[in-house]
Amino acid sequence: MEVARRRSLRALALIGIALAVLAAWRPVESALAGREYAAASFSGVSVAESAWEQVCRSSEGQEAAVPLPVPGEGTVLAEAPPWFSDEVFSLEGFEDVRANENWTVMGFSFAGSVDEALAWGRCQLEAGGWTVVESGVAGAFTAVKEGGRLSWLLLSGTGVGERTCVVVQAPIA
Repeated sequence: MEVARRRSLRALALIGIALAVLAAWRPVESALAGREYAAASFSGVSVAESAWEQVCRSSEGQEAAVPLPVPGEGTVLAEAPPWFSDEVFSLEGFEDVRANENWTVMGFSFAGSVDEALAWGRCQLEAGGWTVVESGVAGAFTAVKEGGRLSWLLLSGTGVGERTCVVVQAPIA
């Protein structure tokens, strides 16, 4: 029991560190490039003003409406490499995308609740051949698949106002 508790705490600490790195990325990048940083509200228009619905079949065979991103007027901070869209899911339409250099940790803002973001992520991953496995941590799940560059990932969401900060951690095999 104690081992599971320590693992959960370690996972939460990693998520917190990833969120802190993502939050600090733009000001640090601006300072290094010698540009003036103008803070933008994280809960502002960054993913969509409106959303259209995608129908995704749940494991019970019921249809669940899940919002998809619509391009907005936010800032695209990182361009996903082609392999990320092939291996995980497309980030087209998402803005405020942030990632480390090799894309093992990346995040974006989602217009909606944590539950909606997780449902969207689950649908996208399952459609791409991933098997979703509950992590035991609220607001997060893991996914596994065979073959490809990535075989495991952790997707987590944290509510920020009426939006959700989604973080994907995916070690490259």
